[in-house]
Amino acid sequence: MVNAALQADDIAGFLKTQAPAHSAYQGLRKALSRYRQLEQNGGWESIPSGKTIRPGESDPRIPLITQRLASTGELATARTSHLYNQELMEAIKKFQSHHLLEQDGIIGKNTLKALNIPVSKLVRQIIINMERWRWLPHQFVDKQLIVNIAEFQLFGTTDEHVDINMPVIVGKVYHKTPVFTGSMRYLEVNPYWNIPDSIAVNEIVPHMQENPDYLQENNIRIFDGWEEDAPEVDPASIDWHTVGNKVKGYRLRQEPGPDNALGRIKFIFPNKHNVYLHDTPAHHLFLKTKRDFSHGCIRVSRPLELGAYLLAENKKPLSVEQLEELVATKERKVILLDQSVPVHVLYLTVKASADNDEVFFYPDIYGRDALLEKALFARVPLSQCRFSQ
Repeated sequence: MVNAALQADDIAGFLKTQAPAHSAYQGLRKALSRYRQLEQNGGWESIPSGKTIRPGESDPRIPLITQRLASTGELATARTSHLYNQELMEAIKKFQSHHLLEQDGIIGKNTLKALNIPVSKLVRQIIINMERWRWLPHQFVDKQLIVNIAEFQLFGTTDEHVDINMPVIVGKVYHKTPVFTGSMRYLEVNPYWNIPDSIAVNEIVPHMQENPDYLQENNIRIFDGWEEDAPEVDPASIDWHTVGNKVKGYRLRQEPGPDNALGRIKFIFPNKHNVYLHDTPAHHLFLKTKRDFSHGCIRVSRPLELGAYLLAENKKPLSVEQLEELVATKERKVILLDQSVPVHVLYLTVKASADNDEVFFYPDIYGRDALLEKALFARVPLSQCRFSQ
């Protein structure tokens, strides 16, 4: 790229062609211009703390809140009234959706905290996410799977057009889901779950110490080693109070079934992180707004629909109904994709549409924005950063 730039007649024009072509990147450029203008105009006034405000109540902070919402477009115009009316409630719900908050229309501490984020911080957050797009292939063509960790969402796209999307569950703060790109190769219906060593040591052993029937109750078998033909071991033959780390010498496997931690189907894109997509028996967790509950793998809310989507281009595609029939057999079955599908596991804390003024800010659940902000802005004043150019 350096040599090509030096040979170009118009270096500035050449550099512009190197910017990502993604519509998502163009949306962020548009958002950056808009939020920089808000910053130059003085941003917004801080709203004092106080009691929770519910629809129908009056509060002297309401005019400040309406000014804040009007500045970013959730409300058409600011008002002087102290009454929290229906129009303002709809604007608050829209704001809450823009900041991944529970859309209850109540102005509590979390909503107030988001309203008071300085515009300068939001400008930096946009720049940070533009930088992340620069690390990716500059175009996504054909079928792709994209998981946005910070948004808790999965998208199936074709030439950047969204075909399918669904909520996902990602890793806890101390079991962070990594950022990487892989290639989806196959699906496994009615999967086994080979329990990782860390879970065996830190979770299974304590459970067995408290309840000797835990393995049986959870349909978990234990084998003397990781070889495919390793003999099965009677759990009663192991002293669970002293086994400790030696449990790693055994293979603990949860059998297929309704309580299997991987659910009815898993999706494999081989990677060094041993991360994959899978179903879960705990579907109630998808009702949560913030969904960081896993050990690092990604749980999908509509796995059979995702399976049918991935298999649609196989010579022998399978529908949701056909996958349900396979699940009903309770037999493990591996289904190869005729053509692998790229999978991008990303960490994007801002999303903006190039077609309208909607901008979504997501929580920095793993603190990765803070690290990148330090790298980008430690020595360079923000006024000198021109990522939008």
